[in-house]
Amino acid sequence: NRTNWGVGVSCYKRPEWKWLGKSVDNRVFIQSDAMLNSYNGLLVSMSSGVEYKLKTISDGCKIFADIALTLAYYQNPVKERNEVKFGPVPGLALGCGNFKSNVAFVPRVDKNHLAAIVASFSILF
Repeated sequence: NRTNWGVGVSCYKRPEWKWLGKSVDNRVFIQSDAMLNSYNGLLVSMSSGVEYKLKTISDGCKIFADIALTLAYYQNPVKERNEVKFGPVPGLALGCGNFKSNVAFVPRVDKNHLAAIVASFSILF
């Protein structure tokens, strides 16, 4: 519904695991994020997952699919409630050189739609 600013840190590694496939762009990651949610409460998440290259679209630009297992602490000041949730979060990313944009689709367990769509922009170093 609105822009919710936050900050995060990600670490990518490419171990020589057979199930990651042959592409050097396929990798595992861990990440941690903190942001304000739509209720002006704090959202803190920790994730671990895998990222697979789907396609190279131009010089240095690639499309990725990822899936993460995420543990999230979520404050809801409106309902005076704090929650901890755990589950899979799929996503897509577009990376060009040292820049990457991600979109994650947070599923809602109790209904058949999304709880949230989260977009982020990263500078890789």
